[in-house]
Amino acid sequence: MKKILLLITLLLLLLLVFMPGLTSFGSAYYLENLQQQAQEQPQIENLAWQQQTGWWMSSDEINLKLAVLPETLSIKQQRHHGWLPFKVPEISTYVSPGEKLTSQLQSLLGSGEQLYVHSRLVLDGYIESRWQWQAKNPHQQQDDYFAAQGTLQLQKMQPQLSSYSFIPKIQWSATALPVTINALTINATAQKDKDNDLHHGADIEAHIEGIQLDFPLQQTVQLNNNQWHFGGDIQENQLNLSAQGKVDDIQWENKPWGKAQWLLKLQNLDAQKTLELLKILKKPQYQQRYLLPLFLLKEGKHLLAHNPALETLQLHLQTQDGDVKLNMSVRSRFDAKTGAITDLSKLLKIQGALEQPLAVLEKLTRLQLALQWQMQGKAFNADLLAQQARIRVQEQVQYWVKRGFGRLENNVYYLQY
Repeated sequence: MKKILLLITLLLLLLLVFMPGLTSFGSAYYLENLQQQAQEQPQIENLAWQQQTGWWMSSDEINLKLAVLPETLSIKQQRHHGWLPFKVPEISTYVSPGEKLTSQLQSLLGSGEQLYVHSRLVLDGYIESRWQWQAKNPHQQQDDYFAAQGTLQLQKMQPQLSSYSFIPKIQWSATALPVTINALTINATAQKDKDNDLHHGADIEAHIEGIQLDFPLQQTVQLNNNQWHFGGDIQENQLNLSAQGKVDDIQWENKPWGKAQWLLKLQNLDAQKTLELLKILKKPQYQQRYLLPLFLLKEGKHLLAHNPALETLQLHLQTQDGDVKLNMSVRSRFDAKTGAITDLSKLLKIQGALEQPLAVLEKLTRLQLALQWQMQGKAFNADLLAQQARIRVQEQVQYWVKRGFGRLENNVYYLQY
């Protein structure tokens, strides 16, 4: 009995001694398979992968060229094998874009030169990662050295993913409409089906402290305290999606103007066929030109089989110039039994109502005209802009009313359909 216990003890000790080497061998084998799979992907134009395998630590150097990016990504990775069960394996990854992409990201996020990801792998298949878009030597910077950061948790046994992202500032300045986003926070969760690529119970919440839109002639619009929520679930191959949001404070030229809330619901989409359609839309355009028509001809009736619907589209914009209210729905009346589409005019049932004060429409038209004229290089001032916006709105509304699309009462346009 003592000999058996001694033998078991020796085997366990040997297993502990060789555990880092076993982890090294297992991770190298997994990465080799991953490399072979990656080289078969059409989105990857070129992949160069060098591994250096050690007992306690291994490293990888990867040069990756993606079809959607103009430059090659340089990836350096260190794999610390740990010593199970006392210390779990950890991976440190550094992703450096080319000069052009780095410059674009710095312009967008304000700083940063590389993406750093630190991951921990646990025995039950749980992976936890922290990431930052940061300077190559972050310790040389004093205050916030990161331009974006977040966490990612992945449970492989019961495929589930959750993530957190925070970006202090995003700025688009090289456009006709400069946009600044301050303090963007995103929390997301998703659960994946083991048997296919479908996700169940996807849920995304986003909060933005402030969005600033800088229109020509110093027309500044600020959207403060934005809260958005996106959700989706699949029941018996039927996909339902929802989105809603609100803006607590809208400032127009630095003065309080209003607030807004909106709601969108899509129901009864065929989950599998919708996924196949999305895969086609991700392909290069030259492939989409012939794959998309063939798919719609073959699978169009399956996309409509459950009578998909824009169940609800609601918008309520409360302003000092009046309230904008929109409520509409679009439902399919496809006959799944016959599978035939004989009358396109009867395929959709559309219901809705719109209430639009002309004063609000004039303000929005001013912004549209200012952007349009600036892009055309046309000289204009605030008085000309206001005058032309008023004329355009009046002409457009009169055109709609004369043709039976709605009515005008007390400078408010109403449409019922």
